[in-house]
Amino acid sequence: MSHLVLSTNNLTSNPYVHFGQMSLWPRGYPLDRIGLSPDRTYELCETRSPAIQQGVVNGDPDVDALTRMTRRHKSGKLLLQFDKTAPPYMLPPGTYAPFNSQNTFFQRGAFWAMVLPTGVPDRVSDIFRSYWAQRLMWLIGESLAFAPPNAIQERSGHSDLKDAEDESEMYHGIGQYIKKLNEWQCEEISFYECVKELSQELVNAGFWKSQDVDVVDAWISDLFSVGYQEPEMIKSKPDPCLSEDHSLNVVFYPVEQSTMMPHDPSLNLLPKSTNREIVMDSLSSLCGSSHARYWKFALDKAHKYSDTLLIISIYRDFETVVPLLEAFYKPNFPRILYCTNRKASAAFIRNWRLSVLMVKRSPSAVECLVDAHDMQYNVRAYLHITDQMWMKTEDQLTKKQPPLMWLTGEFDAYKPHTLNLCDVGAIHCQVMSKDVLLNIVKDLDDMAFLSDRKRTKLRTCISKMERDPSWVAQKELVWITDMALHLPERLVPDLKRLRQIFLSTTQLPYEFLAPLLLECDQLTIDYLEHSETLDSVSPEKNGDYVFPFPFYNVTSNNQDVRRHYCSHFKKFQ
Repeated sequence: MSHLVLSTNNLTSNPYVHFGQMSLWPRGYPLDRIGLSPDRTYELCETRSPAIQQGVVNGDPDVDALTRMTRRHKSGKLLLQFDKTAPPYMLPPGTYAPFNSQNTFFQRGAFWAMVLPTGVPDRVSDIFRSYWAQRLMWLIGESLAFAPPNAIQERSGHSDLKDAEDESEMYHGIGQYIKKLNEWQCEEISFYECVKELSQELVNAGFWKSQDVDVVDAWISDLFSVGYQEPEMIKSKPDPCLSEDHSLNVVFYPVEQSTMMPHDPSLNLLPKSTNREIVMDSLSSLCGSSHARYWKFALDKAHKYSDTLLIISIYRDFETVVPLLEAFYKPNFPRILYCTNRKASAAFIRNWRLSVLMVKRSPSAVECLVDAHDMQYNVRAYLHITDQMWMKTEDQLTKKQPPLMWLTGEFDAYKPHTLNLCDVGAIHCQVMSKDVLLNIVKDLDDMAFLSDRKRTKLRTCISKMERDPSWVAQKELVWITDMALHLPERLVPDLKRLRQIFLSTTQLPYEFLAPLLLECDQLTIDYLEHSETLDSVSPEKNGDYVFPFPFYNVTSNNQDVRRHYCSHFKKFQ
């Protein structure tokens, strides 16, 4: 299983920021660290399943009493939302975050951590437990993860002032509590002895009461009595990633959610919590000030693909083409992930608040889509395009069926114009001998991950390809590998399995065939038709998208390309 693991040396992480509430913090977060800049970089890697997982909750989440008294309108309840599609993330060893006793899942390997200290106020007990558990988890190579909202909380009546009194010890002492945990080093050789040692250290420091050590001892005895096995301590430095060889760097920004402000019963987006201002400034300088206004209208009027992650492979200069794509696609797709091996400055990504998957070779539809799925976005579908595709998101594309696979229709790769585009590198092409298909057929029997039914279907499908008259006439096959591909989430595991056919060094250049093999197994496909002429961007023209459309030339002196681009936003006026 793959997870995002936060890349940071910071002592704490605020999980609410990761899920789109950048001005809030969970109960128990150190107040003196609220104003620190949040970390947005992650490592995508294979991990063990997190031992403890906390899901954030919508509605009235677990914030401290100070937040309730200063942010909640007195005539109503907190009614907050988190980004439901944001991927879960894990904390690295050395970084703490509070978790409570609500909506929290403990795997068997963390049952020892379910005990709560009883000598401290109720509003503090589970928070103290959370930090104590994290420090001990690192001794046995376990990790904590936070997940997107999977519950709604309606809070019962509380006195905010009374809660604040109960939490006072936490406000003033949590920083020292974490400092004590971080300085502690276990002198014992067994895990349970370390658990007892740390518990006693917290008593000696005045954070816990002696009765809490007794409770921990009793809990460990109870676990022994039911046959629970003591976890083994690891000797190496703890690392959630099982292998560094297959990890990728990721920058992630959630869809920022509206929040509550003092004395205001309505929900509002905080200023500069999104990239709206920088997008409108960019459009104004490129197309004129009125187009910034059109774009703002588009955010409200455009057809929304809210449950789809748009993945865009970037081949051209990142900082030139991405602002153009961000303005073009953001009104329709609130969630965009850029997939690239091109360089981009951290400041540029931060200013534009971009989510970026940094692959190690030239991006491909299959690789980017599979890696995005490994991030565990909570979406229903993935749509991959490239930085030269003008998708008709307001027109023909709205007629497609979201539960179905959408695949690029067949290109006539042998037209002189197309071959010329291949030769000059304007589009991405792969020359392939017919032996590649024959080798796939030969290897099918060795692919244990495929069922007999799927093997039979693939053989039949490949046989049809080999008999296609347009293929028979060619000595070598030319494929356009710039692929528009829409997959419902349920089909991505099938694509992953088929991709395994192409993971050897000799077969890797042909992994673009995996969606075609997946097509063989689908009863119904929606095909995406394309056009190559610039004037085909008009809604009345046929085709689902225009390819290649030179977005990278919008900022150049090519007035025709810029005119088409800028006119796109006028439809929303």
